[in-house]
Amino acid sequence: MKNTKMKNISMKGINLAFFLLSTLFTISHSASASEYEGCIVNDFEPTAQLERRLASGAYGDWNETFDESMITVYDHKQQPMEYYSISKKPNHSDPRELVVFLHGFPEFAWGWEEQLEYFGDEYHVVALDLKGHHYSAKPKSIAEYDYVKLARELKEVVKCLGYDSLILVGHDFGGVLAYTFSMLYPDMLHSMVILNAPHPYIFGREYNNPEGDQREKSKYMEYAQGDGFLDQARFFKVMFSDDALFGSDFYSGKRKLRLMGEGWSSLSAWNRMKSYYRSMAFPPSADEFKAEPSAMQKSMMTVYAPTLVLWGENDPYMSNKLLEGLEELVPELEIKRFPEHTHWITHELPDLNNYLEEFFNRDISD
Repeated sequence: MKNTKMKNISMKGINLAFFLLSTLFTISHSASASEYEGCIVNDFEPTAQLERRLASGAYGDWNETFDESMITVYDHKQQPMEYYSISKKPNHSDPRELVVFLHGFPEFAWGWEEQLEYFGDEYHVVALDLKGHHYSAKPKSIAEYDYVKLARELKEVVKCLGYDSLILVGHDFGGVLAYTFSMLYPDMLHSMVILNAPHPYIFGREYNNPEGDQREKSKYMEYAQGDGFLDQARFFKVMFSDDALFGSDFYSGKRKLRLMGEGWSSLSAWNRMKSYYRSMAFPPSADEFKAEPSAMQKSMMTVYAPTLVLWGENDPYMSNKLLEGLEELVPELEIKRFPEHTHWITHELPDLNNYLEEFFNRDISD
């Protein structure tokens, strides 16, 4: 792996720079500018089995009007990477803006179905399967799930769609990816919405806070990093003891079977999704994540885009202390807290679209 050369900066500075620009922890991949002109967009071709299941109602009712595509972009080594997307945009007018929705672990692009239905008549709305999830590429190499690399590929997807700027909406892993993108490509990001996802520095700070509860809440991450039988068993016990995801109306009836059947059907699929955890340098170093960021850390990890954070306070995985001091790293910040909602606020908040619409309208008009 090669690091980007930076004149007049020591090797220690280079390593620290990549460390800070990684979400959640250490990064060692290059985030150099694209060296190619082009991408490939093909219609998604469902398998005969998927078509039969959808036609029979085995997966419940889903919106069949979205465009489904496979978007192939190229990394800095010219290696192709495929992303599955669903999208909608106005038929008779130009869209107000591109809005990209990024789901969390262990969901899929269809988790944003209601948002695409609601906003697709005014905006060009796109939901992506994250790498390793559902129908997007599932490389075996852990290095492929480095957040800096993912952010660069997201930039290429945006360019492929014909845009130079966008609004990002991200939950969980998708929210961490949005934070990373905002640090690497600030000129491209119009604004963003974060749902129960931590700012990378504050996560490290709170994990090492002896008076906090994030370390205990992060036990599942330790289990996700291991691939032995005991770690696997402990991880799945945590995952399947949380019934809040499928307790929402969104996954009512047979609809949950689509996520389970298409995305959770094998141990291999789970291992690819868990690669996000395994790509992290875990636990985060107490020497790097102190109570206050250094001047260099603050400079590199400040988010300048207008940001709305929607936060379910009854989250078993994320401490509410992750919101403390967030305004120091996100100056244009608005936080809305919901004590009754959990980590799965994306499906629990009944007026989510109203909050998004108000923020989009205010931000675009400003």
